[in-house]
Amino acid sequence: VQEDPEFTEVIDNITVPAGRNVKLACSVKNLGSYKDPDVAITDDLRALLNATNLESGRVNSELMSEILKVREAILLGKEQYKKKVAQVIAFNIYNDNRLRLEKDINDRLNKICDDLIPNVAWMHFEQSAILTVHNHVITRNPRISVTHDKHDKHRTWFLHINNVQEEDMGRYMCQINTVTAKTQYGFVKVVVPPNIDDALTSSDVIVREGDNVTLRCKANGSPEPSIKWKRDDNHKIVINKTLEVNDLESDSLELERISRLHMGAYLCIASNGVPPSVSKRIKVSVDFSPMVWIPHQLVGIPMGFNITLECFIEANPTSLNYWTRENEQMITESFKYKVNERLVTLLEQLEQRKLQPDSLEAKMLSFYRTCRQSTNVQRYSKHYLEMVPPNTQITWPQFVNSSSHWAANKFHWLETLARLRRYGMNNVLFKLDAQPALKNSSSYVLMLDRPNFESSTQRLRVLRITNLMLQSMGYKGSQYELARSVAKLELTVRELAERTAIYDAPPGNYEELSLAQLELYVGGKWRKYLELLLEQRIPANYKLYAYNVDYLVGLMRLLADWDAKVLASYLMLRFVQHLQFETMDSDERIECAQDVRRNMELAANWLYAEHFLPHEQLQPMQAAQQQLFEQLRAQFLLQLNSNRLQLSTEQRQLLREKILNISLNIGNMPQVANRQQFVRQFYADLQLIDNQDYALNHLRLLEFRTRRWFEQLQQPASATNYFYISDSETAYSSSPYFMLRQNVVILPYGILQSPIWAQDSHDIFKYSLFGFMLAHELMHGFESQGLLYDTHGNFNKLGVQISQSSSYADSVSCLLQNETDYVQEREADIAGIRLAYDLYFGLNSHFNQSQVSFTQLPLKQLFFLNVAQFFCGNAKSDSFVDHDSDELRLRQMLINFTPFAEAFGCQQDRDKMHPADKCQLCRLQKKFNTKSI
Repeated sequence: VQEDPEFTEVIDNITVPAGRNVKLACSVKNLGSYKDPDVAITDDLRALLNATNLESGRVNSELMSEILKVREAILLGKEQYKKKVAQVIAFNIYNDNRLRLEKDINDRLNKICDDLIPNVAWMHFEQSAILTVHNHVITRNPRISVTHDKHDKHRTWFLHINNVQEEDMGRYMCQINTVTAKTQYGFVKVVVPPNIDDALTSSDVIVREGDNVTLRCKANGSPEPSIKWKRDDNHKIVINKTLEVNDLESDSLELERISRLHMGAYLCIASNGVPPSVSKRIKVSVDFSPMVWIPHQLVGIPMGFNITLECFIEANPTSLNYWTRENEQMITESFKYKVNERLVTLLEQLEQRKLQPDSLEAKMLSFYRTCRQSTNVQRYSKHYLEMVPPNTQITWPQFVNSSSHWAANKFHWLETLARLRRYGMNNVLFKLDAQPALKNSSSYVLMLDRPNFESSTQRLRVLRITNLMLQSMGYKGSQYELARSVAKLELTVRELAERTAIYDAPPGNYEELSLAQLELYVGGKWRKYLELLLEQRIPANYKLYAYNVDYLVGLMRLLADWDAKVLASYLMLRFVQHLQFETMDSDERIECAQDVRRNMELAANWLYAEHFLPHEQLQPMQAAQQQLFEQLRAQFLLQLNSNRLQLSTEQRQLLREKILNISLNIGNMPQVANRQQFVRQFYADLQLIDNQDYALNHLRLLEFRTRRWFEQLQQPASATNYFYISDSETAYSSSPYFMLRQNVVILPYGILQSPIWAQDSHDIFKYSLFGFMLAHELMHGFESQGLLYDTHGNFNKLGVQISQSSSYADSVSCLLQNETDYVQEREADIAGIRLAYDLYFGLNSHFNQSQVSFTQLPLKQLFFLNVAQFFCGNAKSDSFVDHDSDELRLRQMLINFTPFAEAFGCQQDRDKMHPADKCQLCRLQKKFNTKSI
């Protein structure tokens, strides 16, 4: 006797956070021998058609298709199923026996339905929706699936709901479709973490002192979240004069008669028991007039001593502070932080304006806000890495529950490097960059070379730091073991790079290869690498230039033997270091302004000039600086004509043409008529998200800058619209620099202020330090590296001959008596100070030679003192990038310059700063010895 089907277990009720997966189980016994209902119904219908002895012409494919469609009617019950099938068949029978055939069909359907096995169906009760029948999915919801365990003692049907959403909440009914249907229910409760509704929540506010302000915070989630307010600095919330609380539970915070004590950041925290709780940081700024406090109004000091006057000022927004003398003459301040402070002022003024969402100003403000408001979590390296996986199929090994579960076979290191290169990471395993072609600087090509490991930013940190970085990524294995393996990998690559290095090779020592040749000689999918990097199709005959093919061949062989997890971890760690180097990692106002400069330099330059360098102020400065530039050019031509290096006519002509064609770019801005339009168009396709996710916006900016850089491969800038897409470190610096291949001296706007440049000051202050800085950059075109390139920035063998001449080589050898890794900088220092000094005090000088009124110090001493102040600082010697320390630079520059010793009355060989033997470029005074200076 066949027993009726029965449920064996109740369906468990489940509570699940949104986004997770759910599995409900329905176990049934006594269901009989399993046969797929789909197959059973199809087979019986075909037998029924044959039994009716219909003529073949009457049963066509359309009829059969329609019959098969009614199989799902079984879900509605046997009687409805029989009726539906009988109607479909009978409707298509065109003879006198129609009624007899309908009865015959109905009898046969009774037998079919009696023999059908009771099916098991899942339904969403509240939605009255049939989800599955047996192992067939009926619903069109792609997140629903069903599996059937036919091997266990009691058959179990599992209903799977992937990526559960709030609308999935409710009762789920498992039904056995017997004569009398049997059902049971399980409840799925979907809980949703709180989410703050930005549209209904207050943003940063600026109010005047004495006003009232109400902050509102709305959040959604399931269960409904509760709202709590706290101050970000953990101070008490001052509600009014008589009420202070540590925190307040309410969806609104009312602050009465607000004062500067209320100023700060307030946290609106939403929680509902479902992690994580979320918060929004709302900054309340209170504008109030400046208050000045002077601790010592009368200070005495002996003549000749130093003194510091203190003045404390409290104001919001930040006041413009300056010192004056009794005659109201303004005392100028240091220029070091003024650019950033001014940029802060501009950005915070933008917050008061109604900006078009896609405007350039809105994009700058969006990144500034993100920097100021982001939480630590949104700056963590792990958050960056979650958005930049090794490829689309896998994540980083540290992000899986067990390293044994990581799909190492899906990791391809060259593909991962291409993805990381899109965010600016270079010099890892190899260097690939777009650079001006050696013999045609107006055309950009791809250069491929071995990596450098000289700088601390170009290699892993010490083992202890590497281990800590792995721990911060959540790696659960043996951190030190992996850290050691990663360090060993880098050491192996470094040894290969040093073993295959070609030292003192000329710039043209490269091989021109097509991608097909590169893949053939070296191995690896380089074409795919470039297509991922440049995001476009690349032909196999695309040319690039490789400086060290032997290294690349060795690299491919070396990495083939390394464990994929170690290699992926190494790339991950280097990417994290790259990201850390590319950010100020602070939410302070000045640092966030610097972050904007680093990542949106062209926009920051334009905005700064528009507000702080109006045309009527900038034009006379530019005219004076351009005139100084022309005078330095003319002075260099005088030195060239003296021909102290005994150059040939052809060699002198090469240098003459080059100095005449070097140009000056003030502000690193394109020399176009409508700069505003140019800058807006440059950033037109940059998309930033106006939220607190710093990492997301930072990645978008890094990717944008890299994309713009590689666009030069297709369309390099013309002479009129050229500006340097600089690296982040150069972008927020105010020091001038020389573009070797473009023959351009770039003068950032930040340097056009005191004490570097004061338009109305005595010439000795205006042209000594500024003149030296400009001359230093100009001389970079004529030091040992600059000599290799001609007036068009193209490699020229005549320049090589000059740099290798005995007289020039002797000069450089002298400079190297005091060892330096930056010989070109030392050359530019020594040549630059002579050029600036000779220009000011030379026979043809047109500069003001009158004595300065407020001091008896001679002009020549003032010249050197003013230059020296640029090198005054307390930075550590290892904190300088691509230069010797300031102290060493100043000493080496002046110890080799006789006019300095003469100006201060130094005695030859008795005073350390006046040795008899000096190193000079272009002017050899005496055959020098090799003693250390």
